[in-house]
Amino acid sequence: MKTLALLIAILIPAPCLALTELPEGAIALSTVSRGRIVSVERGRSTTRVELELSVGGCANDLGPITHTIKTAGMRTTLAVTAIDIVNRSSSLIRCAPSGLVRSAVIEIEGRYTMQQLRLELLTDSSGP
Repeated sequence: MKTLALLIAILIPAPCLALTELPEGAIALSTVSRGRIVSVERGRSTTRVELELSVGGCANDLGPITHTIKTAGMRTTLAVTAIDIVNRSSSLIRCAPSGLVRSAVIEIEGRYTMQQLRLELLTDSSGP
């Protein structure tokens, strides 16, 4: 297990790494590749953004979520990296695709509307 944690520390940049050990039953980590912005709530100087992120299995959990903001004109890209914690139980459980969605809320600096934000999920480059 410690070897796996060391491998994770090498592959994931330090700001993304909030886990020191894998949770009980976790067998792997991957990045989330699908999601959407559900709602945007403007505050005084920040914006609360609710996301729906698709994980790979019913028993999987969301791990650390990091984000950056890229602005070009009136459009702002919310670039998110989210970790999908793959659990042993997921290979045994069958569920509808709706069971694969996890919600997360992040707060970003600045005041944005739903129309101004575009979600970009950053994934590893080893995929197809």
